[in-house]
This record gives sequence, structure tokens and C-alpha cells, in this order.
Amino acid sequence: MGGEGQSLAAAVLASGGIWFAANADEVLVEGDAITGWRARVGGVDLRPSAPNSGGFTFDTQNPSFVLQMGVHCGFTLAGAVQNVGRFTAAVIFAAPDDDIRSLFALNTGAANDMIFLSEAEGQIFAKDRAGGVGVYLPSPQRRSNRWRMAILSYTGRELHLWADGAKSVGTGVAVGMDGPADLFVGCRSNRAGLSKTLGAGRIRDVLFWDGRALLAEDSSLELTALHRYFRWTAE
Repeated sequence: MGGEGQSLAAAVLASGGIWFAANADEVLVEGDAITGWRARVGGVDLRPSAPNSGGFTFDTQNPSFVLQMGVHCGFTLAGAVQNVGRFTAAVIFAAPDDDIRSLFALNTGAANDMIFLSEAEGQIFAKDRAGGVGVYLPSPQRRSNRWRMAILSYTGRELHLWADGAKSVGTGVAVGMDGPADLFVGCRSNRAGLSKTLGAGRIRDVLFWDGRALLAEDSSLELTALHRYFRWTAE
């Protein structure tokens, strides 16, 4: 794992976070089918989302989960939070050939209310489906082979976004997001269809903290460890 990975694991564990790292040892397989992604830290497993019938693959040469354009390749963690409030999510990804579109989402299920993180049409953005709050950044490294990182934090009144070294804040409330929610990676919900939200690319790491809006904090040991790990593994 290396020193930076060990430091990140310790920081995530101490703060009650979850870290999914694409490593062959953490891919759950039954027969020829991928059935889950075990957290390196956090004691939970991501499972294929309802419409995912085996569309994703795991690349052992360049450890990562590979998403296909227009194909439901997502994972989900049911009941990830009991009540949506403050949270932080980070995704390390690459999208050399096309827009990756859906990186991460928290979805309440009720009327498909959600906060999601996406890259499309030259922008990385986070927003809620109802339009209560959103934040956008340009995506200068679009269509790049490089590993990239996007971080989203929600405080209940602000949505913070960091991506490719830039950051921005949007003010507003994600309408209809009170209550429990499921976490999604590589898609936005358990609904079939909606192929326009399903992009192409690779997802390598996913981190999540319930109750912590790390980008809104003055200083964060967790973010410091995450950035060091990302720099160490981005080349």
C-alpha cells in the first residue's frame, strides 16, 4: 500500500470514513461474475446496482473498474446514511475517451431525489436533482489518461467542489434530501434506462464520510492524507 496509503487508511479509519480502493484482493467474485467491491477501510461492501447485469469489468493490469458508455455499470451501498446532512465524497478516476458522466450519488429513493457528482461537456459539477444547489468547474484535463480526483462536500446549506486543483462553492439547499439515502458509484440510482447519465471511464478509489463536510473545514487531516496519496499514485 505504501506509506501514503497507510497514512490515508489510518486517517479514514480514525474519522469513521469508508475507503474503496480498486485492488484485486477487494473485488468480490462468484464464478465469472463480479458481485461486489469490498471496502479497504470501513467494513462494508458495494454491490452491483439493480440494473447492473454484469456490464462492468475489472482491469487487473491497471487496477480499476471500467465503465462502458450507455451501459449500467454501477455499484450501490444501500442505507449508506440514515439521514442526509453533512457529508464528503471523493472519487479518483480517469476518462481518456469520453465523458464519464456519473461518478457518485446519494439518492433518497423518494421521487429519485439525489445529490450527484458528474463530469460532462467539459465541466465537473455537483448538484441536486431538484435544482436547489449546484456548483460547476471547468474540466481542463478532460479526455486525459491521467488519474484525476474530484471531491464533493455538502454542509446542508453549501455545496463545495474541488477538482483538478480548482475549487468552488455553491449556496443553497438540496430539496427533498432529508432522510436515509443509498450511495451509488458509476451511476445515480437503481432505475433502469437513463443511458444518457452513463459514461465511459475508470474508477479507482472512492471515499465517503458521513457527517463531515471536509472541504468546508479550516483544516483536515483526512484531506491532507488524501491529497498526498493522490499525488503519490497519480503518475
